[in-house]
Amino acid sequence: MAFTIDDLSGDSMEIVKKFSLPAKSIVSIMNQLAGLDKTGAISFKRNIVVGLDVNGPMVDTADNTLTPYPGCKEALDLLMQSHGVSVSLMTGWDLATMLYYREKKLDVPVGIVCEYGMVYYLNNRISYLYPFDENESFEFMSKIFDLMVKENVKAAFQGNFSAGVGSLVVEGDQHGDLLLHPMVYGRRPTVEQLSVAAGQESEIEFNKKTNLIIFKNTPANMKGLHNALTRQHPLISVRAKAMGHGKIGIWIDDKDQPDFDMEKIKAFAHVAAQATGRIPQWHRDHGVDLHSPKAKEGNYSKESGLHAYAKEVFESEDFLSFVVGDMKNDIPSVYGNTVFFPIAGSEAEEIAHREGKPLSVSVTDVRDFALAVYELHSKKFN
Repeated sequence: MAFTIDDLSGDSMEIVKKFSLPAKSIVSIMNQLAGLDKTGAISFKRNIVVGLDVNGPMVDTADNTLTPYPGCKEALDLLMQSHGVSVSLMTGWDLATMLYYREKKLDVPVGIVCEYGMVYYLNNRISYLYPFDENESFEFMSKIFDLMVKENVKAAFQGNFSAGVGSLVVEGDQHGDLLLHPMVYGRRPTVEQLSVAAGQESEIEFNKKTNLIIFKNTPANMKGLHNALTRQHPLISVRAKAMGHGKIGIWIDDKDQPDFDMEKIKAFAHVAAQATGRIPQWHRDHGVDLHSPKAKEGNYSKESGLHAYAKEVFESEDFLSFVVGDMKNDIPSVYGNTVFFPIAGSEAEEIAHREGKPLSVSVTDVRDFALAVYELHSKKFN
């Protein structure tokens, strides 16, 4: 017997009415999942790990403030009451940004799988799937500083904890709306404050007259600068210039080169890949990710990170994976025990439906997905 809107609980209907959510969509998802359970394709009697992409499923793709859709918190709070269900963010974003998003924006104690599956965060503890090596990060930063001088570009460093991917935003304060990012808006330091953070563990000189932080650009001298630019003040755009004798000066600059378009981002990404020996990836928001060859060889992915996270949560490999995403790289590559929930109208939906793998059920966003899974667990399968 098919579910109808009348079968939705009072808790779900309260959220539906308050935030004008599509009740018909929730019921449709319930019926499709119930059908999969009835045929034996999946079983709701197993534990379920939920992996949620952020941009698209939870936040508008054009919203650099990372503000969740209204009702996201309430729907996820309800889902997390379900016994045997663990919910995690599952994203390429850096851990620093996702911790801020979870605590200050979403306000739901979900797990975090991030940095393309190289790191996950559970029970207030960081687990590194890609082996932690600060020297690899320091060498990467030093090479990027040299490149910034050579190419005359400014860059901001993302708050990545893993050395397996180095992430930058290039000439993106206006072009990529970086100044609206929650790690930047209202939190930008002065150059002197940045120098104080950098000077804790790097040999630097702050010249008040020129407003420059001057330092010898070697990997051995990167520890304090790395801490300042990826931990204490991530995503703050700086420019760099040569000062002679192997030294570089950096300063904060929120003005982008006016003609720095996506073609120039792609060109910079390729040059950066050559300079660092890494594999490039670029994004519409002027982000550039540079993946370590060792990371690519190790086959790290958001999906493998979610699997490792779930193994720790459930102390077992006997679980279903429910993954919500909108892009091609969100589609799981391992199809067993997995259901993919593409966002309706997205690139991911078109590909998943065309290829027929994995099992897929389209959703509007995280809200109707979360309420549908909660309802099935509370009504039919507990």
